[in-house]
Amino acid sequence: IAWEMRQDRERKASFAQQRRAQQEGQLRSVEVKLLDAKMRLERMQRDLEATRTQSRLEQRLRSLTEESDGLSNRQDTATSQLESIKEEAQKSLEWLRLHGQEWAEDDADEVGRLTVPLDLLRMTRAAIS
Repeated sequence: IAWEMRQDRERKASFAQQRRAQQEGQLRSVEVKLLDAKMRLERMQRDLEATRTQSRLEQRLRSLTEESDGLSNRQDTATSQLESIKEEAQKSLEWLRLHGQEWAEDDADEVGRLTVPLDLLRMTRAAIS
């Protein structure tokens, strides 16, 4: 009976040892799977962050492009307005050249008409004194 009990204990111990070995193998397999899942999760998080960064950069690029287009349009408008002002100034200058000569001649005649009476007034004053 002692031999049978010892055999029974050895079988149970052997079975328990096999079971522990099987559980340890399963545990290692689960650990490997968890490590693999953790690495995939980290890779997915990096990819997600890269996608978010790319999305932010694309949005910033669109914003800068819109701003650049707006500035370009404003520059075109300002250039057009400057050309219009330049044309108007050129027309005004030509008009002044044409009519300014007439005014200068009219003013010279007026000065001449005023100069004669002023000279007479001075001579009269000098004669009275």
